[in-house]
Amino acid sequence: MHAPHIQPRSVVVFGHRFHDVTFMEAVNWAVSRIRSGPPAYIATVNLDFVMQARRDPEMQRILLEADLVTADGDPLVRTSGLFGPSLRQRVTGSDLVPMLASECARQGLKIFLLGGAQGVAEKVADVLKGHNPGLKVCGTYAPPVTGLIEMNHGEILRRLRLANPDLLLVAFGAPKQEKFINLHFRSWGIPLAIGVGGTFDFIAGVQRRAPTLMQRCGFEWLWRLASHPRRLSRRYSENLVFLVRTLNRLRRMYWHSPRLRRVGESALELGMAECGLLGRGRFIQLSMEERDWLSSEDLGRLVGVAAKLRRRGGRLVLYGATPMLRQLLVEARLAGYLELQANQSAAQARVGELLSGRAIGGFRFSGEQLVLRMPAECCVSTLLRWKRTVRRGMARRPGSVFLDAASSEYLDTAGVIWLLKFRKECIWKGVRFASGRFCGSAKRALVLAGVENLFGPQSEIPARGR
Repeated sequence: MHAPHIQPRSVVVFGHRFHDVTFMEAVNWAVSRIRSGPPAYIATVNLDFVMQARRDPEMQRILLEADLVTADGDPLVRTSGLFGPSLRQRVTGSDLVPMLASECARQGLKIFLLGGAQGVAEKVADVLKGHNPGLKVCGTYAPPVTGLIEMNHGEILRRLRLANPDLLLVAFGAPKQEKFINLHFRSWGIPLAIGVGGTFDFIAGVQRRAPTLMQRCGFEWLWRLASHPRRLSRRYSENLVFLVRTLNRLRRMYWHSPRLRRVGESALELGMAECGLLGRGRFIQLSMEERDWLSSEDLGRLVGVAAKLRRRGGRLVLYGATPMLRQLLVEARLAGYLELQANQSAAQARVGELLSGRAIGGFRFSGEQLVLRMPAECCVSTLLRWKRTVRRGMARRPGSVFLDAASSEYLDTAGVIWLLKFRKECIWKGVRFASGRFCGSAKRALVLAGVENLFGPQSEIPARGR
């Protein structure tokens, strides 16, 4: 039985939850989680991550549900106190990794270094062991550079099983590293994983970090821009425009009236403690009536409850929000994650829908054609049950298959990989395959994976002999 873990306070900044931890608190949390707890992952998030998540529903979901999220960007820390408690410290992955290595050496924990350019992980291992005598680096591996879907996941997992690390550092770059961890962390048995981006290059000396003074003053971004102007100028320009526009919109909302300011300054009373909420089952409906504003800490609590419920296969459903509060949740891109509904009747209908067969998917036959109705969420946490459903349908040896995605609201990398494998299986078996009605986030996932043409309206492929 896993020991309980006390999560640090969290706040929502630009639609993402950040835990208010210092470096030492993050290290202590990591070691505690390695020693006792289900497999977990840490995300160190900067403003570019936030921008990526606004374009990529899967990245947004991963960051919202990460077990520990630290602010790896000075703008996030500086703006965190505008609508609630301030984050106390910027906790960067580049500084956190050496501190974790030092603690792992003291605790006798094993580290595996995954990713980076050829030879870089080995240099990192030498540097870390040189600074921390006795550190156990149980393996390094730099897979061939390719897309996440095309990677040889089997070979990577084989190496990880043989090494059996306590801490896995993944340096594939965002969002690839976050999606890779999310794809496997529930099943690979590694206590803790962290996506570390370019940290390997900094430790190995392949790239030089900004001087310490610039880091402390919050100008590390300027150093990086000067070092890579062509690659980063457009990204930083977009980040700056987003930062200014979003802050202006939030300020106009917040300072709308004295009444709104009073509501915003008071902490949200959820009606019961968080543990009480989580004891009410998998599906919880919560009234937001007569609330014009939620502070960043209020939003952090709600997102935390919603994340825990989603891990159980449940939902937090909010209803009755005022127009101002609805605007806030829409601006933060949280209206969908928090299942915002107009009123209590709509909330009850939504829960009923999530409990129905529509949410879990199913199949029926129309003559010799197998019609597969995809689940509301085709993702790593629901795929096992969905695959069993598909196998039952395919056991009757249909002449053709139609994959109906009209009910699919969310698709992650695991879902995309399954789609590609299933399509290939149908071709191999000589079964006519067609699919359609992908929309919203599910369609966006196909576009980001570059496979939308395989599953669109013109995706039908004829039966072909083996």
